[in-house]
Amino acid sequence: MTTPRNDWRPLRSLEKVVVTLIGALVLAWALQTAAFLARCNRTTGVIIENSGHPLIRFTTQAGASVQFVQNGGALGKPGAPMPVAYDPNDPADSARADTFFALWGSILGVLPVGLGCLAVVLLGGEIKRTGRFG
Repeated sequence: MTTPRNDWRPLRSLEKVVVTLIGALVLAWALQTAAFLARCNRTTGVIIENSGHPLIRFTTQAGASVQFVQNGGALGKPGAPMPVAYDPNDPADSARADTFFALWGSILGVLPVGLGCLAVVLLGGEIKRTGRFG
């Protein structure tokens, strides 16, 4: 009678580091967005044109006129109002449509991966040996 083979092995140190870095980067991205929302100014802009990615114009509290292209998470026809969030210290480079999906859509897509990576390391994950390289 043979002893059944254990096909599982603990994560190696390098694997733990890589998986932890992936999880930490995703969480850092989410925290960066939360920090932006805590310090940003909010206003209402206007969609100037929309050929898939709307061009939005708004006026800062300091009176400067700023235009930016929103790369997803915002819909509307030209002339429609659009809520905008921006960093008052750098409105031209920080402006985003102030909608849930414009702010959080990309993060929500990768957050399960990031949290899963951290959970694997923190809960003592293992890798199953399979195939030719197992």
